[in-house]
Amino acid sequence: MIIHTSSERKSAVSSSPSSLSKQSSSPGVEVARAWCGSRRRLALTIFLAIGLPLLAACGKDSPTAPEPPAPPPPPPPTPVPTRIEVTPSSVSLNAIGQTLQLTAQVFDQNNAVMSGATIEWSSSNEAVATVSGQGLVTAVANGSATITARSGSASTSVPVTVMQSAGSIVIEPSSATLMAIGEMVQLSASVLDGNGQPVAGAVVEWSSSDASVAMVSAQGLVTAVANGSITVTAHSGSASASVPVTVMQSAGSIAIEPSSATLMALGETVQLSAS
Repeated sequence: MIIHTSSERKSAVSSSPSSLSKQSSSPGVEVARAWCGSRRRLALTIFLAIGLPLLAACGKDSPTAPEPPAPPPPPPPTPVPTRIEVTPSSVSLNAIGQTLQLTAQVFDQNNAVMSGATIEWSSSNEAVATVSGQGLVTAVANGSATITARSGSASTSVPVTVMQSAGSIVIEPSSATLMAIGEMVQLSASVLDGNGQPVAGAVVEWSSSDASVAMVSAQGLVTAVANGSITVTAHSGSASASVPVTVMQSAGSIAIEPSSATLMALGETVQLSAS
């Protein structure tokens, strides 16, 4: 074991800086320092190139979990009747009891047809025209009415007119024979609509095919003028009917002139005339 004295230790301490100075000035130490410096610069470059972006990335928010899917859209609104179309848009009936079918389409707020929508039908004047629950209109009497189709708060109306027109004419009597000049016969005419119902207040025009044989008045009164045959016709609108009329005089009485005679001798004569 070697024991150094204090003087030796002091000498060693005092001599160490100089020895270190000598070592630092040696070429090997300089190379080592240069190598260490390059290592530091390389590490700094790597840090700047890689570390800083990593630090910046770490500073950002971390990726979040995917958002849940959006809720489904709400169901479309319930269809509501907003408009009704009725076909035909107006009605004209020319016979009592005549019928006509109306049809209606209901449209919702999106202008789409509402199949199966409930429709209520009504008439403004059932004394003129009635309507069934299915839209069948029936004429009752001459006049005007309004038919309305309703579904929910939507409604549409169409005008209805009932105006009988002549479909046929019946003349009574169905034929006439006049046996004397000046003899008269009254004809009557019944005007019927297409369903055989009387047309109230119908205007009838009368005419004779030969007024030199028989004349007819505006009221249907026929008067014999001379022997012969004619036809008397009644007109009303587009309807007409005719009856045959014959004028054939017959002896109703005979007048003999002179009304009496007295013969005073055998072979005496007297001329009688009869009319």
